[in-house]
Amino acid sequence: MLKLGDYDEEDARAIADHLKKIGVRVELKPSIGASIETEDLLQGRSSELKAIFKDKELLEEYERYLDAMKKILAQSVSPEAFEKEYLAELFPMMEDKRKALSNLIDSSLGDMNDEAEREGVAGTAGAEGSAKVKATGDATKHPLGSSGDGVCHEVRPIPSEGSKGKAGLFNQENKDDKPDVETKEAISDFVSLLAQSSAAETFARSVLRLNDLKIGDEVGDRLDDPVVAIPVEDGEYGKGCPNLLRVLSVRLNRVYDLYIDEISLLTADLDKLDEKFIDTYTDEGIKIRSIDLMLANLIENHPSEKMDFPDFEDRCNFRIDKGNRVLEVFGNAVAEEAARVLEKNGLVKIKGSTIRWKK
Repeated sequence: MLKLGDYDEEDARAIADHLKKIGVRVELKPSIGASIETEDLLQGRSSELKAIFKDKELLEEYERYLDAMKKILAQSVSPEAFEKEYLAELFPMMEDKRKALSNLIDSSLGDMNDEAEREGVAGTAGAEGSAKVKATGDATKHPLGSSGDGVCHEVRPIPSEGSKGKAGLFNQENKDDKPDVETKEAISDFVSLLAQSSAAETFARSVLRLNDLKIGDEVGDRLDDPVVAIPVEDGEYGKGCPNLLRVLSVRLNRVYDLYIDEISLLTADLDKLDEKFIDTYTDEGIKIRSIDLMLANLIENHPSEKMDFPDFEDRCNFRIDKGNRVLEVFGNAVAEEAARVLEKNGLVKIKGSTIRWKK
């Protein structure tokens, strides 16, 4: 079984559903995943930090967040309204930028669709045919070197009408679907604004927690010199700084390991992977195609009924060369697993270091 990756439940089921529809056998195994994050903070009374904080511009930004908190909390807003009012006070341009970006994207997509329709290529991925394996006979073409890795093989697509062929995903033509300069700048500005708003929200939550405040409480003078925590760069302050706090966060998540049966790829209709799947799960599509290509070419293009294992191992390495685009697959490290998969499915018989192909 090929482990395609581990995913959250939504992505795991989306990938599995797509693959099952085209005939790939899939297995999902739930497990617990863990991720670790570290963050350095300066924590203390705002008056303390003001005296030692090195980045004065950043400090002014956090003081602006604190002033906005004081103003909104003084209005006795509800917990539900606080976030909206707080962010609107800090970033009044947010909604206008969101609308402007949405309009730009809609306009760009409309222009690209019109252009694609004029060129007669909308919704198509091009046509490629079957692939054949050719041994280069030159170990130096293996970019990882020749020490034990053997010969690298080339898979050269042969064009044919109406078929994507085994290398279809890799050989799809690039579409000129990149956003224009104006849209790129708008996206960059909006992403930057989102990052600032996220920092402001995190700061507000920490101020409430550190000062034992709840939205709706009587604030009084409790935010005149509150305890605050501000993120700083790793190593920016020495370990001897009394206000330096390192926070280690461990997040435990339920994840799904997604496995696919390699042989089922050979009978699955991989050309039916739709563009939405390929755009969303590009890496997964390439992994699937690579395994499919490796097994298909081992089966269809072995030079004789009997092979030494080193030759079999070498043939697990190959490349697809199409103009200025090259896909290299190095499968020699899993040659034994590939041979066992083929034997399990009745395609070969392994005896010692010899592999005999069944008729």
